[in-house]
Amino acid sequence: MISILNWNVCALPKYFNFFGDPKKRINHILEEILKYDCDIICLQEVFDINIRNYLIINLKNYNCIYSNNKSLIKINGGLFIATKYDILNYYEYNFKKTSGEDYLSNKGILSCNIQIENKIITIFNTHFNANAIFSTKYKCELIRNEQLNELFNIIDINTKYKILCCDINIDYNSEQYNYLLDKLQTNKFNINHMNFITFPSTQKQYDYCFCSNNLDNNVYMYNNNLSDHNLLVINIKFKYAK
Repeated sequence: MISILNWNVCALPKYFNFFGDPKKRINHILEEILKYDCDIICLQEVFDINIRNYLIINLKNYNCIYSNNKSLIKINGGLFIATKYDILNYYEYNFKKTSGEDYLSNKGILSCNIQIENKIITIFNTHFNANAIFSTKYKCELIRNEQLNELFNIIDINTKYKILCCDINIDYNSEQYNYLLDKLQTNKFNINHMNFITFPSTQKQYDYCFCSNNLDNNVYMYNNNLSDHNLLVINIKFKYAK
């Protein structure tokens, strides 16, 4: 069985962080991550470079990849993947469009290939445009639909076994979520998913983990006060493993 932790840790630099200085939370965030001893860790909003470096140094049993800063005016995409397995290769993609405050970051997709039981699994980690203060809800929804299409254009050409961890800022049972389900089904993903409140301040679910339909998965949510998001732990096994 493979275990995965998915969590938006709200680690924007302290000057832009409404939840509070991430440097005052990072020790407890690390303790929370290590407590579950997962094989794979997918984090979002690791924007603060010092926080990122702290995680790399202290996740000693993991191989780590992360979003790079490719712009002089924008911060990195905040995506971070750590795995106990060797990383065969990895890929980073920046979304073509963002809106509102998200324009100031290189949001996109971070993925890597790992090998387990002689099978190649592709891990995808992504964070979609939020409903922004300096934009309209309608425009942000349009941007998220475009980001969905970009995501699945990339997913479609990758390996047989796929795992998608994400904060997509799309609530369960919304119109956009139904569009997501259609895209998942088209790309041979499981579409059954439990409804969790992963973003307590709005009582919505924005965080998910989906697997291709050749993998079985069970998803669990854990509450904490270390981020504005709750974390997910996912246990996965091969459906047709002998």
